[in-house]
Amino acid sequence: MEKSRYELLLTVVDEGSFTAAADRLGYTPSGMNRTVSALETELGITVFQRGKKGVTLTADGEKVMPIIRKIVSWERQLSETTDEIKGMQSGSITVGAVYSFASSGLPEIVGRFREDYPGITVNIMQGSHRELNEWLDNGRVDLIFTARSGDEENFYPLQKDPLVVWISNKHPMARQSVFREKDLSNLPFIGIMPGQNTDWEYYFSSRNLKPKISYATRDSYCAYRMVEAGLGISINSKMMDEHWNGDVTALPLDPPAVIELGVRFPERRSLAARRFFEYVKESTDRG
Repeated sequence: MEKSRYELLLTVVDEGSFTAAADRLGYTPSGMNRTVSALETELGITVFQRGKKGVTLTADGEKVMPIIRKIVSWERQLSETTDEIKGMQSGSITVGAVYSFASSGLPEIVGRFREDYPGITVNIMQGSHRELNEWLDNGRVDLIFTARSGDEENFYPLQKDPLVVWISNKHPMARQSVFREKDLSNLPFIGIMPGQNTDWEYYFSSRNLKPKISYATRDSYCAYRMVEAGLGISINSKMMDEHWNGDVTALPLDPPAVIELGVRFPERRSLAARRFFEYVKESTDRG
């Protein structure tokens, strides 16, 4: 089944420009523009505001976009169901994951899944816990790998990951066996994606502590290098720095703190998403 015009429209939204969307889908920019313009005429509204720096949604576009995402989701499920009836193994799935799991546990699952289902395309999006849950709720992703922060529905636990404090090897406290909670507020802190319900934010909030934030960055590796340069300390999951080498010591917290990582999914899942979830459970059972 060919991509619907609605899916082309969503690609423009996600890419932010007709040129990038056309390149991703194999269209010409002019052809993409004509298709979207025809759809706008059919709908009777202007979905996009065109500008020199790209395209943005109009107020009308913002209102219809959640509905369009649902339409595209149902179209994909229809395509996969008809393929299943015909004995085909095809479709696509978009998986959202926190950065730590996207670079560690996820590649193995995707690799084994693709061996058995080479006709199913797996798209991976990385983001913060807040971004991932927003993407799941608006239908942009089929399932997400995130941390439990409460009593979320449809959450399947996978593993527990300790939180550690990153500190430069040159700092005297790096020679300690643990990093005491009471010392966290005494050193400059490097915040990673502040305001996105990150693990370190949840940790400080749950213990009624306030970090001395001196720097902030969206990238964990950038924070790692800033710690290495002696600019401050940071908190991340142990899984995140397993494959990184540098003059940084990862000290366990005292008292210990862990996050529960798992997969969250909507009540209605596509066939491809259900197949993928089976591999997630298999990976957990094997672990």
